[in-house]
Amino acid sequence: MIAVNVTGARTALGVPMLRENELIGAFVIFRQEMRAFTDKQIALVQNFAAQAVIAIENTRLLNELRQRTSDLTQSLEQQTATSKVLEVISHSTFDLQAVFETVAESSVKLCGADRAIIHRFDGELLRVAVAYNASQEFIEFMRQNPTRPGRHSTSARAALERRTIQIPMSWLIPNIRMVRKMSRRIGRFSPCRFSRAMIC
Repeated sequence: MIAVNVTGARTALGVPMLRENELIGAFVIFRQEMRAFTDKQIALVQNFAAQAVIAIENTRLLNELRQRTSDLTQSLEQQTATSKVLEVISHSTFDLQAVFETVAESSVKLCGADRAIIHRFDGELLRVAVAYNASQEFIEFMRQNPTRPGRHSTSARAALERRTIQIPMSWLIPNIRMVRKMSRRIGRFSPCRFSRAMIC
């Protein structure tokens, strides 16, 4: 995530969010001290990222099911089956945003991180879905400045390389260069020093 790297983060963990090797987002946590996340913490966040992917897939399948059931109106038999399925769906509403918020909060608490950001990939850019423990100003800035997969930030690299990325002293990495003006703009939101991103 661009905002992590330009504010002096010392530890960042990025995990790509993958569904059958298709990129659908990235999950990033970071902290202010230069201390690598442990293998157990990495595995935990990877698991959270995988759960987020499952949640997205379940929502997609649910929407597909709703669409299919709405099309089954050609016979009384089909209409009866449709009404039964819709009744089941109506009693098991799936709140994807709540899942994301829970996953982000849990990863911060269990991994000793400062913040967690979950991005959704729209086919071109990573857009913020959830930003835990971040100011509204920061969230609004990130929404107005989505991230393109590349080598300029933790989440961007996780998305590009489709693997978990941990970056210590990220501002020293030659591939991460940002315009000073943007650095100053984002710097007021977060003083973190270490970032990690994962792909789900």
